[in-house]
Amino acid sequence: MTVVVMPIVSDGHADLCSSIQEMLVESLAAKLYESPSQLASASQLVIAGLGQWGGDEVREALRVAGQLGVQRTLWQLETLPPMNGDNSVAARILLRRTPDRVTGLARLIDKYALRMLDRELQQQEWWRDSGLEARRLGLPYREARRIRELWREKLLDRVLVSLESRLKFLHAIGVDASFIPLGYHPLWGHPLAHEERKLDAIFIGTPTPARVPQINRMQEQLSAEGFNLTVIEGGCYGEQRTRLLNNAKILIHLRNYPWEMTRMRMLMGMGCKSLVVTEDFWDVAPFVPGTHLVTAPPEGLGDAIIHYLRNETEREEIVEQAHSLIANDLELGRLLTDAIESSDRLRS
Repeated sequence: MTVVVMPIVSDGHADLCSSIQEMLVESLAAKLYESPSQLASASQLVIAGLGQWGGDEVREALRVAGQLGVQRTLWQLETLPPMNGDNSVAARILLRRTPDRVTGLARLIDKYALRMLDRELQQQEWWRDSGLEARRLGLPYREARRIRELWREKLLDRVLVSLESRLKFLHAIGVDASFIPLGYHPLWGHPLAHEERKLDAIFIGTPTPARVPQINRMQEQLSAEGFNLTVIEGGCYGEQRTRLLNNAKILIHLRNYPWEMTRMRMLMGMGCKSLVVTEDFWDVAPFVPGTHLVTAPPEGLGDAIIHYLRNETEREEIVEQAHSLIANDLELGRLLTDAIESSDRLRS
């Protein structure tokens, strides 16, 4: 299997994009795409659905690959709309075919449709409680629109996703996607020797309006019991993040979108042997609460964190089981290779 990986064009998260690009190239023993002529000797073209991935260069590479019989795989990593987010008038507007030239009118239509969708979703309790701004739905729908167009134009042979909610949404809009767990690579994070773990609990990310009350509540609870919660805003990537997580007993993981629980932060914490504590959610597989991570209702996160800060033996047991699982059963290269090769066997 000769694999070519499309470069990941950053949308503002350059370090994350370059890390995942490096993971793909290394895990698949792949070459980085430079020109269409490379595809003549390739059997697979792999695209990471991350950053600004859907431009003209990608479309041209997909067209040439199809003409040469090269299998084309998209591994979608950006968020997609909620599972039932395809069945309203506003959603259908947002999923319409992208105009050849994005005009002011097209942007105005999208803006209006997002407001319509927000009004529809306000009827649902989970959306009202989320505090999410309607404009943040724009990215998921743009991603879904792009994928459906490429699929309908037969420019993709397979689409892989790493969350059940994304799989169900793509199936609902006619894209025959497949599921693959998000795999572990040491670049997500790895244990460092002789770290004392001086930080009690850490949250890495943006304190969005929806997250601020939750973070403040946890800080107050931990402070009252003599513990500290460290919040790291802005960019924290690569070895800097690895050192930070190796110095933390607990990593707090909060959902970015209310309808999905991403796994990247989980793998970062587990890779560095920091206990992952997150919100209750219907889909955390392949991880098992109480075995590989800790889950609690939003209002109970502070109590859960305090419990595991006071009980080092319990904390260490979960941390070791989590690291063993990701290192032995969730190796990124093997999961991706198996997914690509199994699809090829089915086709032949």
